[in-house]
Amino acid sequence: MADKISIPELYQVRLLVEPEVARLAAQHVTAEYAERLKARLKEEEEPTTSLAEDLDKKTAVHFILAEMCGNRFLEAW
Repeated sequence: MADKISIPELYQVRLLVEPEVARLAAQHVTAEYAERLKARLKEEEEPTTSLAEDLDKKTAVHFILAEMCGNRFLEAW
């Protein structure tokens, strides 16, 4: 499927989805989520040795935000 989605299409979807994910995550934030998110964001700032490592770090932040939303579809996406 990835070979059928263009970068502009992906960007357009992110513009639509990410603000809502941020809004929902903010509504469901707990001390535990805040600590997990801070730790991952700090890790994201550290230098990486590969693109794969960089993507893994960024993906981890997005997974936490999706989990915070309380919507299983967003977690699976």
